[in-house]
Amino acid sequence: MHSYHKLLFLYLLTTPLPITPLPATPQCGGALPLQTYLFLDKFCEDCYNLFRIDEIFTMCRNDCFRNDFFYVCLNVTLVDKETQHKAVDHLVAIDGGQFLGVDVLS
Repeated sequence: MHSYHKLLFLYLLTTPLPITPLPATPQCGGALPLQTYLFLDKFCEDCYNLFRIDEIFTMCRNDCFRNDFFYVCLNVTLVDKETQHKAVDHLVAIDGGQFLGVDVLS
């Protein structure tokens, strides 16, 4: 089993399920334009399709994609660095550049 898959399963086993599994509205409470939301959501869908575990989709979308699990999904689905940068740029724009400090691109 690939190390990303092991990491994903370990993360699933050790992370509690979120209290609010989906955003209040499809666009993260209005924080994202629909096109951006759909761009980010595609990575969660791809991750779900890889493992077919419902919690993966829920956890990936938690907190409007601003979580460690979203980055795990970017990596296990082999998203290229340029697209990862674009996704991070969208997430950073949500709160004016104040981001969680996750360095997914290193």
